[in-house]
Amino acid sequence: MAKHGESKHAKRSVVTRMVVIPRKMSKYYFRQLPGRHNVHTAVALAGMLRDVSGIAANDKEAKYLIKNSKVRVDGRIVREKKYPVGFNDVIDIDSERYVVSLDERGKLVLNPSADKENVKKIKVVAISKARGGKGVLRLSDGENIVYDGTVQAGDSILLDLEKRKVVKVIPFEQGQHAIVFVGKNAGKHGKIVRVEDEKVYLEKEGVEFSADSTACMVV
Repeated sequence: MAKHGESKHAKRSVVTRMVVIPRKMSKYYFRQLPGRHNVHTAVALAGMLRDVSGIAANDKEAKYLIKNSKVRVDGRIVREKKYPVGFNDVIDIDSERYVVSLDERGKLVLNPSADKENVKKIKVVAISKARGGKGVLRLSDGENIVYDGTVQAGDSILLDLEKRKVVKVIPFEQGQHAIVFVGKNAGKHGKIVRVEDEKVYLEKEGVEFSADSTACMVV
């Protein structure tokens, strides 16, 4: 019999290591939709609600929240349980706001947000030109934003989630506080002491460590 498209599930063994899946669970797990985040650094929304945060006790509760338009990701209602979510995404559940972050082990966590402004901090990974000469910023969550101000690849921006406009640019430079969001040092953070070619060196409590500049974001 011929196969009709890809499997709708993924073996738990290939799910991102950034998620701690409870032991003795089924052989398969949510296969996140392609598009936004890298498959190795994100998880399906239902997995975030059930396994990462514990907001939903089971799959049924996670589906209820999502299907009844109670969940927003980056200001937009999401009704797909396999919608991919990752580092620094802003998730609203009813009247509560959360931000996807990393713990010191590099595992995804969902933390309550005290920020009442409808903004998101995100890294600029590349810049191209649109018609008219305006810059198009490619962001680390897969989104593209048109911006005609001064910004460099590697900088972080504050993005207004309602207007989809850049509110502020935070330069990637010495003295800034940054976090490593992917790789073996994921979850570690510190002050940038120097940047050399494609390497960035950070310091925390007198201990210096390094990471690829593409894996590090100013926060």
